[in-house]
Amino acid sequence: MVPGLPAASDFLKVLLNCSGFHKGSDNSINISGLCDKAIDTQEATAETLELTNPTAANKLWGQIDKTIMTTEAPWVPLFNPKLCDFVLQRELVVLAASYDVSDQLSG
Repeated sequence: MVPGLPAASDFLKVLLNCSGFHKGSDNSINISGLCDKAIDTQEATAETLELTNPTAANKLWGQIDKTIMTTEAPWVPLFNPKLCDFVLQRELVVLAASYDVSDQLSG
């Protein structure tokens, strides 16, 4: 984990975990409704592993992400944003974005 950057646990464990899903509620942060106890167990293991072996934890988070997206598909990406960060001498960050939109969506 890099200081100042979000960890995988800040994303996957929050948005794709049974603890973030409240059935019948509009207040669920897990809007996909994904609740898989096996994935929750893997996420807990990866979170614990972050304390002793961050490299192994990152690898496990990657496997969890791949499992979720290939077997559960809680959401479908419609475009892939391309972001560029430019840092000036005055530490001002300028963000430029361009998007690749599927041909199926245009026209």
